[in-house]
Amino acid sequence: MLEIHAPHESIHTWTSFFVHIATIVLGLFIAVGLEQSVEFFHHRHQLHKLQEDLQTEAAANLERSALNLRHIDLDMSWLLQMRDRIEALRSGQAKVFEYPQPPDGYPGDPRGTDRALIFESVWNHARQAALIGLLPPEEAQFANRGYLVADIYTESMNTLVRDWQKITAIEFQFQKTGSDAELDVGRMSQTQLDQYAAAVAQVYMAARTTKRLIQIQQAWLASALGNHEQPDIGKYLKTHVDPIPRYDPSANVAF
Repeated sequence: MLEIHAPHESIHTWTSFFVHIATIVLGLFIAVGLEQSVEFFHHRHQLHKLQEDLQTEAAANLERSALNLRHIDLDMSWLLQMRDRIEALRSGQAKVFEYPQPPDGYPGDPRGTDRALIFESVWNHARQAALIGLLPPEEAQFANRGYLVADIYTESMNTLVRDWQKITAIEFQFQKTGSDAELDVGRMSQTQLDQYAAAVAQVYMAARTTKRLIQIQQAWLASALGNHEQPDIGKYLKTHVDPIPRYDPSANVAF
């Protein structure tokens, strides 16, 4: 806080008065200038620290996105196998249902899912501490859009988990007595098989949406770590057949 003290000596002439006023004004200018310089360098340090932290968070999220993409491919491949085997039962082409072992940590897994959500702690702290205004406007807008994609991905993953629980609920009705895994699919009526197939299809479409969001997220994070140019996300929104590696069906359970 700036303080102005009265002169220690009495002022008897106009010259002394104006000298005293000029001294006060000059002192105020120097004090305000020093205060603003300290504030400028403090904000500059905060800006550089925020930019470094955002880069670190983006790099960590890019690794998580790559992991999520591999996992969602396994999930979708398993769902395709489920669709094909249920359809074989519905059409009468198969008399025995071979249940493929689900991928570990699949969405909705009662043991817990390993599908990772995106880190947002740096961005959330910057908003709470009112530090976003330190960023250049274009950079702040770019980061805001990137974290908006992360929020949409999180909601998509929540939807995927909820939809997957519909499959689990159907399977629970037909678990064999005393078993936590085996399904007595033979007790399913044609209508129930149709419902089972519809639930699997719904989850597959939710997984496809989630995969596209992961790909958009990867493009955005790569740009955040590079030239900060808005990525072309249109190609991820077009209807296309997802390239999915076939899930390893070595652990099948026949019912």
